[in-house]
Amino acid sequence: MITNFIDDTRIDNRLPAILAMKKMSIRQLSDETGIVYTMIRDVYHGKRQSVKWETIDRICQVLGVDVGDLYVRIPEGEG
Repeated sequence: MITNFIDDTRIDNRLPAILAMKKMSIRQLSDETGIVYTMIRDVYHGKRQSVKWETIDRICQVLGVDVGDLYVRIPEGEG
């Protein structure tokens, strides 16, 4: 399993994998959510320290996923 941990946490950012599975670009997600490209890019790369719940909710709505699909905590010793 490929993991995309955010900073020094055990939180795995699954947005890159979800977009790849749906064959969708960051730009397309930005256009469909109405969220500025730089915000989506930063969320994609795990560069934001904080993200509004409304932003996460809108991303989940457009992608048809739950928050738990977008971010997953990987226990120590795994990943």
